[in-house]
Order: sequence, then structure tokens, then C-alpha cells
Amino acid sequence: MRKSKAYIFSLIATGVFASILILYIFICLICSYIPSLILISIPVTAILLSLPMVLIKKLHGAIRVILSSFLLILTLVSFAFLGFWGPTVEFRSFDNAKEINEYYNKNDNINDDFDFEKFGEYKNISNYKYHSMAIFSQEAYTTILKYNENEFEAEKSKIESSYKFYSTPIENEEAEPIFSYEGFSFRVEISDWYPKEMNLVGINEATNEIAFITFYDYDLDTIDDYEEFLEYYCGWRYVIKERN
Repeated sequence: MRKSKAYIFSLIATGVFASILILYIFICLICSYIPSLILISIPVTAILLSLPMVLIKKLHGAIRVILSSFLLILTLVSFAFLGFWGPTVEFRSFDNAKEINEYYNKNDNINDDFDFEKFGEYKNISNYKYHSMAIFSQEAYTTILKYNENEFEAEKSKIESSYKFYSTPIENEEAEPIFSYEGFSFRVEISDWYPKEMNLVGINEATNEIAFITFYDYDLDTIDDYEEFLEYYCGWRYVIKERN
């Protein structure tokens, strides 16, 4: 039986919804983006709502075209709007020096080479890149190193002699720049561009680990909660999952 043009149109619309979903997931996989549940739900919902236009054979052609067109326009506009204005999160995890070197030192898009020598003699090294791309963009690079007992003490001494940290809140009503999170005791290095450009150092006495965080957000003016800052501005909610 020959299919009507209205039926073919509704079928094409459903295919567009499925294509949006597949393409979005594919882009997330190849670009190391964290898939947004909201963006995934838009084409999924559109597919479910479009099924009656495909499955109900007795549905009037005009109604089929009108509903499919409305759903198609709404889906495209919603996905484009939220995709542009909502945050797109890039998160990359590197578990050893080889992976770190391949990304940072051989990636044409990265301007600065990764300096392994400044970390001394470590046992293990891991690195995490977090980049939230939206109207307000945050970028953070976390490097966590594990040392044996002697090297751990030596690195702590080196940090004390080569870093200068804030000891009191930088501005009124700001959070204390000395805090603990996930077993690490963090301090904030003094910066001329605080809080838009920051370096944080965290020491975990229980595991002989040291965490170095470099952070950028040129729209950030104040920090009133460093735990929230690490989780949502530096991407530690993903770092913790990866480490676990």
C-alpha cells in the first residue's frame, strides 16, 4: 500500500529526532563531553510523542502534518537554545604520564607543555581536565600525585618554601582560603588575579598524595564556599567519581 505524504513526513520527523539524539551522543563521546540529561531528554521525548503519528494509521493527514511540524520546530528550537545557553562540560581523565604527555605535549590545541619535573619523584600521577563552556566559562586542571614517605615529606617542604598562600579571607564575607575536602587539606596561592586565575594545593597526609589545581574563570568575582567551588567550578564531582 502506498504511504501518504503526511505519513512519510511524520516518519522523517521521527528520524530527525533519532538523528539528533545519536549525533549528540556521538559528539559527546569523541569530545569527552559529559552528556546533558536535559539535552538527551528533548529528542527522546520527541520520539515518544511522534510515535502516535507513525503508528496510528487512521490519523488524519492534516493533523499528522501539523503535530509533526509543531513537534519538529519545538524540538529543534529547544535543543538549539539549551545547547547554546546551557553549559557543555568537557571532562578528561589521564591515569599516567604517558596519557598526560600524549594529550598536553602533543595536542596542537594546547599551548603549554606539561611540566613533569616540577613534581619531583612521584610514584603515580593522574590528571583531570574540566572545562564548562557556557555564558560563564570555567576551566580547571587538577594533577594528583602519590609519593613514598620520604619524597612526600620532601615535596611538602618544597611547597612551603616556594609557595605563598593566603592565610585569611581575601575579601569580606569570602570563604576561608584554608579548607579540607575529600581528605585533602587545601590552601590557595596568592594571586594578582584572584579569583579569576588561581592555584590551589591540597595535601593528603593519609595517602601521601598532593593535588595541584590550576583554575580560570574571568567572570568570577567572589568565592563564598570552597567545597562548592571545587565540586562545580573545578569539576571535582567528576574527579571523585573517576578516582573511586
